[in-house]
Amino acid sequence: MNIVPGIFLSGVLLLQAAPHGVEIREDVSPRTATVGDRIRILLTVSAPAHYRIDIQTPAEGEDFSILEETRTSSATAHRAQIIAAAYRTGTFRFPPIPVRITAPEGKEFSAFTPGAVVEIKSVIAGEDPRLKDLKRQEEIPGKTHARLWLFATLTLCILGALAWRAVRRRRRVAAAASAAEKTPAPDGLSSAEAELQRLLSSGFTAGAARGCYILLSNIIRKIVENGLGVPAMKKTTSEIVGRMRLRRDVADEITDRVESLLSRCDLVKFAGYTPSPAEHETAAKEAVGLLAVCRDRPDRGL
Repeated sequence: MNIVPGIFLSGVLLLQAAPHGVEIREDVSPRTATVGDRIRILLTVSAPAHYRIDIQTPAEGEDFSILEETRTSSATAHRAQIIAAAYRTGTFRFPPIPVRITAPEGKEFSAFTPGAVVEIKSVIAGEDPRLKDLKRQEEIPGKTHARLWLFATLTLCILGALAWRAVRRRRRVAAAASAAEKTPAPDGLSSAEAELQRLLSSGFTAGAARGCYILLSNIIRKIVENGLGVPAMKKTTSEIVGRMRLRRDVADEITDRVESLLSRCDLVKFAGYTPSPAEHETAAKEAVGLLAVCRDRPDRGL
C-alpha cells in the first residue's frame, strides 16, 4: 500500500502521484462552537468511475467523541458525514480521516485529510462566569393544614397506584422470562443460512442485480458476527477486516475470503459494477464455503 502525500489548499486535499482525477475535500461547520456542541465534518471524495473508495472512521480520543456517521456513494462521488463533539476549549484539531483508494487494476493508495480545525469555547459566558447563590425560599404565611392533608392523601393514592403498577409489570416480566427460558433462542447462523438459501434459489446467478448484492453483503456480515464473534452488522468492510486481523483464532484465509466477498459487494453497491455470470457463481460458492467454515468452528461466536 502506497502512502500518498497531499497538499491542503482552501479546504481541498490534492493527492500527489495519485490516480488522475481523484480529489478529497473536507468541510466543517460550525467553525466556532461550545463544549459538547454537534460539529459536522463533511468529507467528499471525487474519483473516476470504477475506483473503489473506502472512507474510514477516525479513532476517538479523550477530548472528543463521534456521535453519528453516515455515508453515501455514487459512480464518481463518495461522501461521509461525521457528527462529533469536542470537550476541550481552545483551538481544537480533529484527527485526520484516512481514505483508501483502489484503482480498477488493483493498485492501492492511502491519503489523509489535514484534520478539521474548530474553535471551542466554554459554555459559561458573560462578564461574571461565577455561578450565582441560590435564593432563599419565601415563607408562605398562614396555616394550611387542610391543604397539607389533601396533598398527603393524593400522594399516598398516587404512590399506591404506582406500586400496584410496578407489581403487575414485574409479574409480566417474570412470565415472559419464564416463557423465554422454555423456548430455545434462535441461532443467528441458521438464520443467515436460511437467508442465503433463499437468495440463491431466487435466481441470484441469473443476472446482475444491485439489490441481490446488498442482501448478500448483509448475509455475509451476519455470518461473520454469529459464526466468528466479530461485530459486523453496522461496520464498514475495512473495520470488519481490521477486527478480524486482530483475532488470533481467525485464520488469515478466512479473513481474506470475507474481505473478497464484501469488497465485491461494495463494488456492485457503490460503484455500479456489473459482475459477469462467472463472478456470480464465484461469489455464491465463496459465501456457501464461508458459512460451512463457520459452522465447523467448535468455538464459533465466542
